[in-house]
Amino acid sequence: GKVIVKYGIQTIFAEKMDLNFEINQAKIYNDVVFENLNTKIKTDIVEFDLITKNVLIKMKDKTKRVNIDTKF
Repeated sequence: GKVIVKYGIQTIFAEKMDLNFEINQAKIYNDVVFENLNTKIKTDIVEFDLITKNVLIKMKDKTKRVNIDTKF
């Protein structure tokens, strides 16, 4: 299915999302697009720590790179 996550001015679109409340983590994956007013990031996986709000953006295939487009 389609996943849409909104947080302030950030919006994340993806195919799948897993929530794990035991370790306070959200994992959003498969065709991920992370957008705000100035930036668009295309990646495979975004992981959030629900307590610290730390974000990890990465690719499944370590030979590929995260794509970042910015208006700056």
